[in-house]
Amino acid sequence: YESHPLSAKAERERASALDKSGRHAEAAEAFQKFLSRHPDHPGVPQALYERSWALWNRIKPAAQQVREAEAKLRELVGAGKAADLPAPERAEAERAEAEVARLSGDVKKSEDEILASLGNLTARYPDYAVVDAAWLRIGEILYDRGEFQQALAAYQKALAAAASRDGEIADKAQYRMAWSIQR
Repeated sequence: YESHPLSAKAERERASALDKSGRHAEAAEAFQKFLSRHPDHPGVPQALYERSWALWNRIKPAAQQVREAEAKLRELVGAGKAADLPAPERAEAERAEAEVARLSGDVKKSEDEILASLGNLTARYPDYAVVDAAWLRIGEILYDRGEFQQALAAYQKALAAAASRDGEIADKAQYRMAWSIQR
């Protein structure tokens, strides 16, 4: 049935349903399959956008774990280094450092996928209805990474794209632009 015209639509809707049911990893894979099989389908822009959110929803728990592991590490080490601690505390701090590194790597890899998906969307479909939200999300990821100049550029693009839509995205973009400049 793959050649049937409704097959592609059903594939994309299945991916959306997986994401809505909390099966984010499966949804991201299903969106990717749709994008690979139907690169010229009219539903590609929406699939790119939804895939980025499925990826984001998939990593939210890991991102929270990174924040918690970083807080534990700060609690253990303070302003110093794990190597400066006595043996028992040093071992615990080194485990916390390893956990932060592992989780951060997982989050960064997923963020790279999100940036690629949204970058594809903004490059191929600059007039798509929610391209302003895509630019805003790109800016948020770059800001969180400490890439403030690139974040500022993304927020400026979000603001420009939001000019023809309601003010919520524009307001967020302006607010975040100010924070990017401040940093």
